[in-house]
Amino acid sequence: MTVKQIILAAAIIASIFAVMLSAPAAQAAPSTYQTVASTGTIIRYTQTLTVGSSVNPAKVAVPILISGQITAGENTYANLPISIQYSKDGLTWQGISSTSPDSVGTFKTEFIFPASGVYAVRATSGNQVVSYSQIIADRVVNLNGLEDSTSIQAAIDSLPPSGGVVYVRSGLYDLQGASLVLRSNVALIGDGIDRTIIRLYPTMHYSGMSIEDAITSNSNIENLIVENFTLIQNAEPLNNHGGIILRGGDNTNIIMRDLKITDISGAGISIQNYFSNVIVENCIIERTWTGIVVQNGFNALIQGNTIKNAIGDGIYPQIQSNGVTIENNYMENIGDTAIDISCPPPGIHRNTIVRNNTIINGPIRVSNAIDIEVANNSIRNGEIDVDAGQGRPINIMVIGNHIISKDAAGIGFYGAENSSAENNIIEMTLPAINVTQTGIVAAIWGTGQIINNTILNSANYGINFDGWRLGKESNITIQKNTIQNYGNYGIYDDNEAQLSVSLQGNVITSQKSTAQFPILTMCPENQWTINP
Repeated sequence: MTVKQIILAAAIIASIFAVMLSAPAAQAAPSTYQTVASTGTIIRYTQTLTVGSSVNPAKVAVPILISGQITAGENTYANLPISIQYSKDGLTWQGISSTSPDSVGTFKTEFIFPASGVYAVRATSGNQVVSYSQIIADRVVNLNGLEDSTSIQAAIDSLPPSGGVVYVRSGLYDLQGASLVLRSNVALIGDGIDRTIIRLYPTMHYSGMSIEDAITSNSNIENLIVENFTLIQNAEPLNNHGGIILRGGDNTNIIMRDLKITDISGAGISIQNYFSNVIVENCIIERTWTGIVVQNGFNALIQGNTIKNAIGDGIYPQIQSNGVTIENNYMENIGDTAIDISCPPPGIHRNTIVRNNTIINGPIRVSNAIDIEVANNSIRNGEIDVDAGQGRPINIMVIGNHIISKDAAGIGFYGAENSSAENNIIEMTLPAINVTQTGIVAAIWGTGQIINNTILNSANYGINFDGWRLGKESNITIQKNTIQNYGNYGIYDDNEAQLSVSLQGNVITSQKSTAQFPILTMCPENQWTINP
């Protein structure tokens, strides 16, 4: 093709796209293209859609202007159908309007929401979906005295028995030592973290001083939302009254999110006595005794929270629970246990998932629990401890975790049953003086599987049994593990009877001068099967 032909072809392509761009918007695709004639390069502009409201929050029975724009690069589109809907639960959607944008791509409609609440509003055009949160309030609290109340408690108390939404505008709200008392069917919503600040005491309270809960309840609570503010108790961590403590007894359909809770004597958030259908997400909890506690219930999602500098536990399902998911949380400097899935009998934990959490300076513990998955967590200066201290843990799966530990073990099974450790990376660092260190302790009754783990730099053993005598009660497979730079033995029976152990395809090496045998079984009763 000649240069003249190339130029002519480029001009034709450019003219075709010019016609497409100037065509009626109803015929336009969700995305558009522009050709640069000098190079023949095609640049794609992705369609964008925006939507929002003129007033947020708004009061009940006030018409709300919902507006937005649809664009594609520098181009806007008219006559493209826009569907606007709302939902209170994120599952069931109701129509607001179907409209089309004007010649510059803007659209708008007015709507009166049926009742107060926190709504999701979404606009849809083709494959574009965007949403925002619309708050319709019954009471608005403002320190300037120009709205419904200057007192949060007075606003809550003034709601009808059916409840409602209390919106608290920016400002510092001092409770002067009087706990804020919640009730059912209430949404307490602030203007944002560090914008709306609720403080129990104006000065720090220490040991020996009387301390109350900052926010609490006196009866059963259902259908509660608490979000978007900072809470300061101003108390030294003493394992006493806490931040948000629901004490009523039967707490159902509870959402707490986007909160910052600091300087707390007891727990940052504690849902006590009984819980069902709980969400605690995206909260920041600092300088407290315990971060988040749920007691004796089922169905809880604890996700995306940050917990730092807790004297006790980070996240603790207490008494017993069923169906708790703890995921994507960040925990740092936890004095006792970062995530504690344990409880004393007769209670027991069931069906718990602990995954994708990041922990610095704190362990995960599982005890007296059944059907627990601990997966894909990152732990630095901590361990995963599965022990029978409060009751035998059964069917515990420890999968895909990355552990850096100076402790006695990276993963420890101490009297678990039918449990496994698979695809974990364990990097051991120098332990304290007189601490015997092992990558994985494999004291598992019944069927145990230690498969495809990487264990590095353990001061003493790669895998051992920590003095447990399992005998004929166990059938353990140790397969395809990589054990490097162990201090004494790669795999060791502790001179106790582990009758049925199958070792297959493990790679065991060490450059340490103290290293002796890759595999050592000393008990005469043992009948280990060892294959390359």
